[in-house]
Amino acid sequence: MSNFTINAVEGPLYDDELATHGAHFTQSSLYRLWQEDRGFTVERFVIKDNEKPILFFQAISAPLFLGKKQMYLPHGPVSLTANISPALVLAYKKFLLDIAKVRRAIFVRFDPSLEITTNFHQHFSLAPQLAYHSTLTQPRYEWILDISGTEEKLFASLPKDTRYSIRTAERRGAETKIEVENFLSYLATFYELMTETADRNGFRLHPKSYYEKVFIESEKNRKGFLVIVSFAEQPLVINLITIFGTTALHVFGGSSSAQRDKLPSYLAHWTGFLASRSRGALNYSFGGVAHNEDKKESWIDLTAFKKNFPGVVTDFGPIYDLPISRLWYYLYILGKIFRQKWTS
Repeated sequence: MSNFTINAVEGPLYDDELATHGAHFTQSSLYRLWQEDRGFTVERFVIKDNEKPILFFQAISAPLFLGKKQMYLPHGPVSLTANISPALVLAYKKFLLDIAKVRRAIFVRFDPSLEITTNFHQHFSLAPQLAYHSTLTQPRYEWILDISGTEEKLFASLPKDTRYSIRTAERRGAETKIEVENFLSYLATFYELMTETADRNGFRLHPKSYYEKVFIESEKNRKGFLVIVSFAEQPLVINLITIFGTTALHVFGGSSSAQRDKLPSYLAHWTGFLASRSRGALNYSFGGVAHNEDKKESWIDLTAFKKNFPGVVTDFGPIYDLPISRLWYYLYILGKIFRQKWTS
C-alpha cells in the first residue's frame, strides 16, 4: 500500500540520481543557484513512497503583480521510478496545491518529460499556447547532437559546408581556448558579444549582474567552461557550456558582428564538442530552436545556424498549468494574450 510523503531537499543532494534518470539541467542544484541570484525563491522536493524516493521536482517562485506569484517546475517533475501511478499523480497534485498556497502563487506551471505524461492529462490543464512564453518558461524544443563517436567520425558527420567553415576559421588564424577559471575576466567582453547577438536577433538579455552570478557559480562548482575563439587576440565568440549527466548544454553564447567572414562561431561549437566529449558528455545541446508552432521570429536565424550541424529535435512535451486562484489565473492569461496580440 502506498504511503506518500514529501521532503525538502537541500544543496546538491539528488543531483547524481537526477542525472542518471535523464533530468534536464534546469532541475540541477547549479541552476537553482542561478535563479536564486535573480532574486527568485527556489525549493527542491522529493516525494517518497514508503521512504523510497519516486518523484523529484525543483520549484521556482517568481513575482507577478500585486504581491502575487507564479511557481514553475522547469522540465519537471523527474520520475525516479518506472511507474507513475494515478495515485502518485494525485499525491503530487495535492503537494503542489499545499506548497503553492503557502507561497501565494496563483498557479503552478510544469513540463515533465513526454515519457511520464500519460497520467497527467486528466488531472491538469494544458497551458494556453499564447501564454507559454515568460521570464521562466523553458524552450519546448532543443537541437541535440550525438557526440559519442570518435573525433574523426564526428567531423565526418558534419555537412560539407560546416566542415569547410571550421577549417576556414582555422586557416584564417583563429585561436581557440577552453577556460575553466578566471571567468570574470571575460565578463565585460562576453556581455558585449551577447549584446551584439541580441541586437542582431531581436531578443532581450538578462542584466549583466545575472551573467556575473552565473559565471561565479559555474566556476565555483566546476560545472562549466568557456569556449573562446579569437582573432589577433580579440575575442569574437564566447560560449558558456555546462554539463549535467551526459549532456553538454550550450547555455549562453555571444558573437561579434565584426569579421564574420572568419566564421568563428562554427569553430567555437566544434571546439565545444571536443571539450565536452573529453569531460564525459555523450550529447551536445545547442539549446532552444524554433519548431512547428513555436516559431518565434527572434529564433529563426539562430535556429538556421544551429541546424547547420547535424542533430535531432528533442520535444519536451506539453506544458501543464494548475490554477490555485482561478480568478487571478485567468486575468493573468488574458493579460498575456492581449499583450501578445497587441505587439504582434
